[in-house]
Amino acid sequence: MMFTTALVVLIKVVSCRPEETPWEVMPPDHQSFHHLTFLEVLHVEQGSERRVEPKTDTILRRMPSLANLAVQGPHLVLQALMGFELPDALESKYKDDATLGTGTFGVTFLATRKADNQKVAVKVFKDEKGSWATPATCKSVQCLAVVTSSASECLDTQRIHDADSEDREASDHVVKCLYDGITGRRTGSEPYYIEMSFAGLDDVDKWWGKKLKQKLADGDYVQHLKSVAKGVYFGLRFMAESKTANQWVHMDLKPQNMVINEDTGQTVIVDMGTVVCKGLRCPRQLSGTTPIFRPPEVSHLSLFQQQVEWHEPVWSFDVHSAALSILGMATDGNSGLVMPGGVSLAAVPVLPVLLTNGAQNSMSNWATVQKVVDCASAVATPATQKFFNALVQCTSDISIEHYKKLFDERLEAIRKATGNERKAAWASLVHCRTSKTPATTLYALPDLKATQVPKFFWTLVDDWMKTGFDEVLLKALSTEPTERPKPSKILEAYLGCLLGFRAPGNFRWLVKG
Repeated sequence: MMFTTALVVLIKVVSCRPEETPWEVMPPDHQSFHHLTFLEVLHVEQGSERRVEPKTDTILRRMPSLANLAVQGPHLVLQALMGFELPDALESKYKDDATLGTGTFGVTFLATRKADNQKVAVKVFKDEKGSWATPATCKSVQCLAVVTSSASECLDTQRIHDADSEDREASDHVVKCLYDGITGRRTGSEPYYIEMSFAGLDDVDKWWGKKLKQKLADGDYVQHLKSVAKGVYFGLRFMAESKTANQWVHMDLKPQNMVINEDTGQTVIVDMGTVVCKGLRCPRQLSGTTPIFRPPEVSHLSLFQQQVEWHEPVWSFDVHSAALSILGMATDGNSGLVMPGGVSLAAVPVLPVLLTNGAQNSMSNWATVQKVVDCASAVATPATQKFFNALVQCTSDISIEHYKKLFDERLEAIRKATGNERKAAWASLVHCRTSKTPATTLYALPDLKATQVPKFFWTLVDDWMKTGFDEVLLKALSTEPTERPKPSKILEAYLGCLLGFRAPGNFRWLVKG
């Protein structure tokens, strides 16, 4: 019996009313009820993550986030964009501008700042009429929502970089907001704009896809993957282990939010629109995140929970997402998942998709339906809105239990194995014969193509086992947040992995904190 049908029938039974009584119980307002597409799996809707009123969400869906616009490649500079030029009011500050990307409410330029000849990304906002948005013209709810959320993102990014003097080595691995041309402005003809550090042209997913097509030596792929991981963990150390009053959680770390700076070769974490903090002036705890990069302690069913909360310790959420990103890069890049516009994704971890479908299959029975009902009945009276919301929450909570159980089984298979059996167990995390949505699914995910273990994977896992880094990665993938090591400890382990030696004690001392 389909669990979806069972739940729907169940809701109808426990919520029935006489025909003459108006229907009063309505589902929660989840965007995913109206937007069940691949965007729901690998893209976070900007409205929910920027504290924007729900009625503006349909407009913000069409607008990429500030940082993502700043890193789009030159392939976006199409003929249709050639007419965009930097506004006259900003020509005194910038030169040599070129369009990087455009959205419904803004255009991002790559430009040189005249004051010091530094390359920067300048996001200039437009109003609903397509003109440059100024304090005088940006009056609509939609325009104000966009500029307000972007200003908030900029201010959060600046607060993250309050720690620059404490950890300069790591600060370069997190995008910077260099100037906020929005906050506090009430008059003037200069358009609203924000100046960001230029992170690079290609995100890691796109960059890795190009590398996979180059047919490099196995060792070269391993070194490239190590370099990306090292940069990401530097960025996470800067955010989560900040010596300022606040520590930060990115909440949506994935290859699409990591960028390769072609000038320095460094990996830079971008898109601060989802960040939350621990410490002073940190009112928000929930944030929109990409489901397949979420850790096991939160729901992977974005139908029920588009926004989730991080769990202590503060670094645990992002450390797990980074580990999943590494697994995504360890595939052959042929998941078959495609973003709007036909862009194929190359660094997709297949494991969370398989586990989510597996968890749903294990829930597709009447015993689980009864468990959900009992759970909801314990907190609310049937046939009420509160009861319906409780059904949704209980379904999500029980799905987490099933997901963690399946995840632990995969990890335990690696822990118990040695030699070639251990390598094979690691390979099972990146290999997918095919994944199709079963008839009993509660929440449909995109079908995955057959994904093979790439040739370089065996060199990679040999390297992990030789240096002991596979033990550190297992801890980072743990279903228990408190077991995941700090980014600084992972970096210490990665130093050994980069140099190709095994540190004393198999790095066990690294994974205690």
